[in-house]
Amino acid sequence: MKVDIDDFNSWLDDTGFLYNRLDLLASKLERYLLSYKLTSSEDMRQVASKFSDVLKKCDLIDYQEDSTAIAYAILHFLNRYRRFQLNFLRLIEKDLLPIRDRTINALDVGTGPGPALYALSDILFCTY
Repeated sequence: MKVDIDDFNSWLDDTGFLYNRLDLLASKLERYLLSYKLTSSEDMRQVASKFSDVLKKCDLIDYQEDSTAIAYAILHFLNRYRRFQLNFLRLIEKDLLPIRDRTINALDVGTGPGPALYALSDILFCTY
C-alpha cells in the first residue's frame, strides 16, 4: 500500500496528530518528573546545576547521575522529538522512508533517551 502524501499530510493537519502526540509526551514527561524525580528542592537544585553542562556539552558528558539525565530530558528531549517528527515527514514526502509495509528495523545509537525512536514509532504506527 503506497501512502498518498497529500492525503496523509491533510489527515495530519485535520487531526492534529503530531501535535497531540507531542502534547501527550510532554504531559507524561512532566508528570513523571514532578512525581518521581523532582520531589524536593534539593532534587530541583541538583538538576538545575546540570543545565549549563547539558546545553554546552551534551555530547561529552556522561549520564551516570540521574540529575544529568533529567536535565537532558528537560532541555532536549521534546525539542529533538519534534525535529525528528518533521524529518521523518520530509523523508516520507521524498519516498525515502519505507512506510508502506510498516515494518522497519531501526537503530538509534546515542546516549540519550531515544527521541528519534519515539517519533519514528508515532509516524509509522499512526492510525492513518
